[in-house]
Amino acid sequence: MADKAHVFVYVACSTVLNLCFILNLYVGGDWKLSWSKKAAAEAEAVAAFSCSGHGRAYLDGLVVNGKPICECNSCYGGPDCSLFLPACAANAASYVPHTTPPPPASLGFLFFSFCRFIAQTRTEDKQRLERKQQAREIQIKRGVGLCHYIWE
Repeated sequence: MADKAHVFVYVACSTVLNLCFILNLYVGGDWKLSWSKKAAAEAEAVAAFSCSGHGRAYLDGLVVNGKPICECNSCYGGPDCSLFLPACAANAASYVPHTTPPPPASLGFLFFSFCRFIAQTRTEDKQRLERKQQAREIQIKRGVGLCHYIWE
């Protein structure tokens, strides 16, 4: 009897709490996502900042007069990294490309990797079975282990 009372109390509390959330969402007023809108606007502003393809501007990098400063690649300079420095000795062996890191593995990628692994395993099992069958046929032709295969 005590279990039914607990279940009733939990269901009632959950229903009341959900009703409060729904009322707050539809009646309670405007949801203000000021911090996320501001962060999105800042990220878009930095992404739109051109460094002539020879550098990058970062959101958390240096800012002068409200504008981000380009961090130029080797042998380039200037406020927008458009100036080539001819006296620069570039070391091609130490070059690190300025690309974005690869995206994290998606669910689809993991699923297809798993399917490929299963297909490869099945292929290997099939090949192993074929080799075993060929070995049996050779042994039977030679008369070796004939009784063993009859009783299997």
